[in-house]
Amino acid sequence: MLVVMQNTASEEQIEAVCETIRQLGFEAHKMPGAQRTAVCVTGNDGSVSPRHFAGLHGIRQIIRVSKPYKLTSNEIKTSPTMVQIGEAKFGDRYQDWIAGPACVEDDDSAMRIAEQLVSRGIKVFRASLYRPRSNPYNFQGLGKAALEKLHAIKQQCGVAIASEVVDINTTDEVASVADALIVDSHNMQNFALLRKLSKLKHPVILKRGIAATVEDFLMAAEYIMAGGNQQVILCDAGMRSFGDHSAHALDLTYLLALKKLTHLPLIIDPSQASGTAGMVPALARASMALGAHGVMVECHDQPAFSATGGTQAILPEQVAELVNA
Repeated sequence: MLVVMQNTASEEQIEAVCETIRQLGFEAHKMPGAQRTAVCVTGNDGSVSPRHFAGLHGIRQIIRVSKPYKLTSNEIKTSPTMVQIGEAKFGDRYQDWIAGPACVEDDDSAMRIAEQLVSRGIKVFRASLYRPRSNPYNFQGLGKAALEKLHAIKQQCGVAIASEVVDINTTDEVASVADALIVDSHNMQNFALLRKLSKLKHPVILKRGIAATVEDFLMAAEYIMAGGNQQVILCDAGMRSFGDHSAHALDLTYLLALKKLTHLPLIIDPSQASGTAGMVPALARASMALGAHGVMVECHDQPAFSATGGTQAILPEQVAELVNA
């Protein structure tokens, strides 16, 4: 249910509605809009009778929400959401780029790459401390040992950091240096992790699971928003397919479907989707042309020597061409 307040409703009247919802045993989420505030009711198994709000002032309309995902739905919030990471803005009328290596490696490459990317206009640098892989023998990040390296990049380059979180035990560690937290597709339905992120103030970049439906994806985002964190960016990194021409299939109709259903920012990761550096620029341009609010790409200045393989990493000069196109 959505309780839409009048544009003249006072804060006291809005709070009275929230208190009534809480007394019923449900949760109240204020959704400020450009002209008026709405209050979304969650935690209810069925419909809530409008009679519970009889006598309260400042209410314009009570709407029943048909979607199981409420806070992520544009039924609840009709105006686009903008999420800011450092100086970069994603959503509404804004588009921006995120770039960097998959992981901080045991050398000075991350700092070197960051300096090149920042000089080319990148405002958000991606690099992870932890990087779980499907192959247990592959490099999975330096973990806590890379914290100082990432902190030095942030201070010296003046760039915002986006880094992956993999479990609830190391989330606070990553959050101590990162400005935005990435949830990889393998963890899209790690509900304990999503609940943990819902209590933080960091923007969360949530990647779609490789077999997730639109509803699965939006319900995962709902976990984060229901706990209080409204700063969610949805990222599509492709889906599992039968083809062997790319790592995953990037279905751009998925982007268009999401744009009709949610107010949240939508970005694309063509690097993880394709698994091949040669495909990344074209997929990035296509995504932006279709209205994506941003693109996150893997970048390395010496991909042949990358600890994560580097087959999907494009060069800093290629990033510059995309940003300045």
